[in-house]
Amino acid sequence: MIVTFAEVMERYARLAEDQFRKALTCEPAAPAPVRFMLGKLLVRRGQLDEGRAHLQQFLRSPDAPAPLRKEAEALLAEAR
Repeated sequence: MIVTFAEVMERYARLAEDQFRKALTCEPAAPAPVRFMLGKLLVRRGQLDEGRAHLQQFLRSPDAPAPLRKEAEALLAEAR
């Protein structure tokens, strides 16, 4: 069986999504960049509503790093 590059990437994206979601349920809470990464992944995979929601939550976080804030704002602008 031949596995395509797209299939491998989809498999890794699902694994990453699962791990980001798990991290968000941990105590103490995961750092803000975890929510950013989940939002970015979801937007890139076409799950725009949920991805935007995570990015917006990230932007409301006081510990969100400035460089990631700029990237989150750009992702939100392009995901309209």
